[in-house]
Amino acid sequence: MDLDKELDKTKKEIFRFEALQEYFSDGSDELENEINRQWKETGKIDMNTDLMKDWHDFIKAKVEKGVKFTWVRLLSFPLNEYTKSEIYIFKKRVKYGINIMLINKEKFNTLKIDFKDFYLLDGKALLMNYGKSNEYLGCECDKNSEKYKGYKDLLINNSIPIKDYVF
Repeated sequence: MDLDKELDKTKKEIFRFEALQEYFSDGSDELENEINRQWKETGKIDMNTDLMKDWHDFIKAKVEKGVKFTWVRLLSFPLNEYTKSEIYIFKKRVKYGINIMLINKEKFNTLKIDFKDFYLLDGKALLMNYGKSNEYLGCECDKNSEKYKGYKDLLINNSIPIKDYVF
């Protein structure tokens, strides 16, 4: 299933749960390579880079059309460098209208939710698939969207807004 096409078709709501603590690309992901380089060298990331512009424009356009966009990120302590760099990005990204929230692993474990990254796009559940090295392999539709709608509500109700997270 083509995630980009599914995201483009979304008219009402995009919800994302990100549980994966570290993502590895095969080296061909130009954006990930540049983010990693900047983070390692400076502890900061240039949010105005052309590489991020498309994603930020997408978020802004969806929000301007009335799409509710929420992202919940699982935090497992101690934080690794990948997660630290994501938090840095997320704190800056909220200005585009995306609601980004965080949930810690201890709280998450009490919710009895599958440990699986997923999107809910207008109520349709898409499960993210990763390989043994945490490289993205694609996504698949799950017919049990109601289960993931319940997960979404639990995650939102037990997370904190990123603006309240001290890093």
